[in-house]
Amino acid sequence: MTEENLSVEGLYSGMEALADAIERISAPMEELLSSMIEVCKAYGKFALWVETVNQMSDAQIVFTDDLTLEMAHKFTVKSTIELAVEEYYYEDGNIYSLIERIKRNKKMALYFSFYGEIMEAFKKEHYQLACAGLFTLADGILSDVTKMDTTNYKERIKEIEKNSDSLLIESTRKLICIYEGIKTVSTSMFKSVNFSREENNSLNRNRLQHGRTHRAYTRMDFLKALLLLDGILFLAEQGPVDNQIEVNKE
Repeated sequence: MTEENLSVEGLYSGMEALADAIERISAPMEELLSSMIEVCKAYGKFALWVETVNQMSDAQIVFTDDLTLEMAHKFTVKSTIELAVEEYYYEDGNIYSLIERIKRNKKMALYFSFYGEIMEAFKKEHYQLACAGLFTLADGILSDVTKMDTTNYKERIKEIEKNSDSLLIESTRKLICIYEGIKTVSTSMFKSVNFSREENNSLNRNRLQHGRTHRAYTRMDFLKALLLLDGILFLAEQGPVDNQIEVNKE
């Protein structure tokens, strides 16, 4: 598949693959999170962490860095979770490592020049154009993902269940953050919308790609789209690489 062959069909098949993978791990993940919430009732610091994850998901944020307990506490003192995340990436300079991480991902090889053009739009503060580009790029990545092996998820969940303190482990925190974010955000960002209704400030692929958006776009919109892409790349890499990805050769 090349950059010129990005298609609506690719989007739908890719989203189906992602949805299928999430559905297959939903039951054990939901069971895990329910158990974790019970533990959180006894340990306030864990409760704060889970609440922060939920707030980010509701705000269309797939947080792909390591959300430590200390960071979760700092985020909660801000007026909004969006402001906290925006400052973390832009004011603290973490946006640059995020951009580079995505750029270095091997699944981005076919989209190298396209990604560079998106970043140029971002640098010029053309945020609507950059967001539209990121959604198109996500379409391409999703169409490449035809199968995601969830065996690794199940094994990880077993280990988490053995010890609630595993929330202190970075890899576990990242898995839960991204899973919860993708599950919520992929629905709101990709859902069908009634174009005749008044537009709100939520980021929605359909409005962007069909030219049915008239609001001003911000660097936070760009960040949300970028984090979604990073989250998709992360989920696609869980499990044995040879078994989880098949390249669409059409």
